Amino acid sequence: NQKSVLTTGPISLILVITMTGVYEAIYFFMLYRKAELDKERLLRSQIESQLNGLRKQVDPHFLFNSLNTLITIIPENPVAAQEFTQRLSSTYRRLLEWGHVGRATIEQELEALDDYLHLLEVRFEQRLRVDIRVDPSLLDYFIAALALQQLVENAVKHNEASARHPLVIEIYSAEKSITVTNLKRLKPRVEIDSTRFGLENLRDRVRFLNKQELIVVDTEERFTVTVPLLEVAPDF
Repeated sequence: NQKSVLTTGPISLILVITMTGVYEAIYFFMLYRKAELDKERLLRSQIESQLNGLRKQVDPHFLFNSLNTLITIIPENPVAAQEFTQRLSSTYRRLLEWGHVGRATIEQELEALDDYLHLLEVRFEQRLRVDIRVDPSLLDYFIAALALQQLVENAVKHNEASARHPLVIEIYSAEKSITVTNLKRLKPRVEIDSTRFGLENLRDRVRFLNKQELIVVDTEERFTVTVPLLEVAPDF
């Protein structure tokens, strides 16, 4: 009996230690998982708040400039003024509607961008040029809603666009991403009216929707932002 106790005792102790270790591992994994879920819920809440802000955002200067442009072209070209009004309406309708979904297909995003660019091109005429080269095979991929419009708006807001120095913005795809880039010719800081809905907003949305990072390259000559794409719509 004593021999049996001596034999089974260490085995029992090892089993107890092993089971205790397993239970502790499971417990700490559950704690870790709960912390991750709490973090995810907090981030989702923050993103939803930002999307609501984006949905409600109406840039007063953009609206003011657009209405001034409309007033100018109404007597000169009523047909052009009608199209301008329709495009302006579509642009703000998307701001209201897309804030709820958080993402759009590339095809939808390019349609939205086309409306927005029409407003800018009428306003700036030859002072703004936008070159878009997107692989048609990516049209069904997903991107953070209004990301391209936001990046074009950022470029126009911060850079000179004149007859002598037109602002040229390039938008092109590469594998599973879209890049927006422009040569920098910055306006004086006093002329820039930045809002809180900037690159950080877009960075957070991309991080949440794609589980990837927005890539920003800011050099002395050029500002470039690359947005990753998703092949399948995120559950958001």
